[in-house]
Amino acid sequence: MADWTSTEDLRRLPAVGEAADPAYWSDYGVGDDYVERWHNVGSALGVTALGLNACTGDPGDVLMVEHEEVSFGGQEEVYLVLAGRARFTLDGEDLELGPGGAVRCAARVQRVAVALEPATTVVAVGAFADRAYGADG
Repeated sequence: MADWTSTEDLRRLPAVGEAADPAYWSDYGVGDDYVERWHNVGSALGVTALGLNACTGDPGDVLMVEHEEVSFGGQEEVYLVLAGRARFTLDGEDLELGPGGAVRCAARVQRVAVALEPATTVVAVGAFADRAYGADG
């Protein structure tokens, strides 16, 4: 077995596991189409050291649901804009980023991201500062 795994286009990867169930997202106020726009990149590539997901959407679509990470074990996250343009609202402050833009959020930061352009894709990378990713979350 190879020590590497690839995907031609992460935007074609499906949601898997609990993220593939629209009921999982129902508390976040997003529609059933969110599942179709969510990409479990880490699962597809076999990544276990960190969380790695992405979401694609058109203007007004939620890309990253409103949340903080303290309730989910306390990981910090980095968001990378792969394509398009997104507005991040971070603890009530707006930040717009285009292709190549990145922002890091501590676990306590309340965050949400919304697409501003067609086919906007944001990649989310999450890990714990004090322990291995799979250890407690």
